[in-house]
Amino acid sequence: MPYWNIRNDLSIEDNIIYKGEQALIPQALREIIKQRLHAAHLGDNSMMRRVHTTVWWPGIQNEVKQLAEQCDVCQALKPRNQKETLILHDEGNLLWEKIGSDLFELDGKAYLVVVDYYSNFIEIEYLSTMTTAQVIKKLKAMFARWGRPSTFCSDCGPQFTSAEFHSFLYSWDITHKKSAPYHHQSNGKAEAAVKAIKSMLKKCEQSNQDPFKALLELRNTPRQDTNKSPAEMMLGRKLKTLLPTKTVRTKYDSEYHKQRQQKREAIRNTYNRGAKNLKPIAIGNPVFYRTPQHTWGPGKVMSNNDRNYKILGENGMTYTRNRIHIRPKFTPFNNDFEASILSTIPRTSDSEDKPPEATTGQRRSERLRARPQWMKDYVI
Repeated sequence: MPYWNIRNDLSIEDNIIYKGEQALIPQALREIIKQRLHAAHLGDNSMMRRVHTTVWWPGIQNEVKQLAEQCDVCQALKPRNQKETLILHDEGNLLWEKIGSDLFELDGKAYLVVVDYYSNFIEIEYLSTMTTAQVIKKLKAMFARWGRPSTFCSDCGPQFTSAEFHSFLYSWDITHKKSAPYHHQSNGKAEAAVKAIKSMLKKCEQSNQDPFKALLELRNTPRQDTNKSPAEMMLGRKLKTLLPTKTVRTKYDSEYHKQRQQKREAIRNTYNRGAKNLKPIAIGNPVFYRTPQHTWGPGKVMSNNDRNYKILGENGMTYTRNRIHIRPKFTPFNNDFEASILSTIPRTSDSEDKPPEATTGQRRSERLRARPQWMKDYVI
């Protein structure tokens, strides 16, 4: 029956059955043929182009696709996922309510950068040692100067994930939001501040200029989206610099909200042109995740929070990964040959009068199929 629809395409040459130019492979030789097809570790589309001129058997297309999806080597070395649509951080409605932080090194020196989400005001501190205690000391000085923030955003660096740092934020009643490893965009505000500060320090070093004067000018430079400087938004006034300026007392202008929203929508629309949202992965599903060795390794989803997932690796370690660094692992489904044949055979009146026989393989719960009685003498 599987060959009935293609009976006119079958021929025999040198005791070999052909479907057109494709040799019909018997059941016992199909695993060997599939191994030879996947010798170059090509994808299913490439292997099917090869199949079209060489071999054939019923259901070969599904089996070739499974072969490509189940190969651990191919999965581990696949490229990264497509980027997802942009989720912009909530910048809050108050100054110093939400801040982002990051660490960086330059010329053997370590620095702590903190940026206010609302005003884009940047604070930079030199660290004598890159320890949690030193970071906490610098942050306490900033909090005493600008106030206690409600939310603290950072990456998953060891200084920000230690028990000591967690205890510090808890004592100050501050919510900690951590970005997923290898996904720097989650902490994009702090990353952009580090980029600007690092570029400024390099230029000041090469030109033998005072970096504090440069920082003063950076804080006093109006932004493109609001036409206000971070200092004006943070302090309600312009800072006095070496440039001659007229001292004018101004009130806080709330019109920048509308201008900022227009700019944010433009950024979102531009970014989302080449992005799409990936489907969520249920807890307990097997997946491939981005390993610290920058390959794809097998694991299992333990929990998820928005686009951040907790992954249990084969080594027993738990990893936090963004959805863009996770791919669902292919779960083989029952490819029962008999079931695929029966699904194509219309039910007859004789078969409908008989009680359904037990079937094997996976079936939808609301539907049962039984072999027609006229097939009882056939061996499948």
